[in-house]
Amino acid sequence: METQSSKGIVKIAVLGPESTGKSSLCKSLAKAFETVWVPEYARNYLGRDNRYTEEDIEAMAQGQVKWEQEMSAEANKVLFCDTDMIYYSVWMQQKFKKSSEIIDTLAEQAQYHYYLLTYPDLPWIPDPLRENENQRQYLFEVYRKRVEQKKTPYTLITGSGGARVEAAKNVINKLLKKYLLM
Repeated sequence: METQSSKGIVKIAVLGPESTGKSSLCKSLAKAFETVWVPEYARNYLGRDNRYTEEDIEAMAQGQVKWEQEMSAEANKVLFCDTDMIYYSVWMQQKFKKSSEIIDTLAEQAQYHYYLLTYPDLPWIPDPLRENENQRQYLFEVYRKRVEQKKTPYTLITGSGGARVEAAKNVINKLLKKYLLM
């Protein structure tokens, strides 16, 4: 596994079930590390309409990759990505009971140095785009298994509010020392 991207950016995916604070965590970490973060493309794509097709999920995955590429150019040492291709692959499987060659190819090509897996210990916050309130623990285990299969290092992020952010910051500080000293 390569230790840094071609631009010297440490790329971190924040992955977890819905309503586990991924976006808030990315935003807080980007601010703390004076860098940018990649929002979840699906939210932009869908707006407030929760109707979509298999082709829409594939388009959202492609949009996510494009945003990651664009934001890499603006990143300062580290890039936080609010979700990844594992998310889109699992979403396709959950919703349509099938895989997507497009998403599987994107997932194989995706390179992250580290994952922050957000545990579903935060209260569920209803949102028109959220669908899996009663499957959060199950989805967390699916995501963890997929990350472990990729053999990419990860840390489980638990707790709430500032404690959650501080735990993630501590992990990132250690990670940056490791990668930037190599």
